[in-house]
Amino acid sequence: MARITRGDKFVCPPNRPRNYPGTLCGRLIIEFVPKADSQVERMLSTREDIFGDHEEAGVERGFGEVFDTQRTVAVEDSRRTLYLMSKKDSTV
Repeated sequence: MARITRGDKFVCPPNRPRNYPGTLCGRLIIEFVPKADSQVERMLSTREDIFGDHEEAGVERGFGEVFDTQRTVAVEDSRRTLYLMSKKDSTV
């Protein structure tokens, strides 16, 4: 799940359109949380897995349609990755 934060948090599955955040901001930070993450494993143990194509490359590809990746940072002691992105053609 790619969590997009602008005050409130919401989940954007990799197969959903990525242009919506571009209407809200010129920059964003995405936390990619892989299925192998212990919290995701716990969540999926009690519900149907609707994120069949959930992968980091899909997040990069999808958000790359609207945003340029400025920086990626591996979250220490986890499998998570943070992305700093700027909207293409943005002066922010």
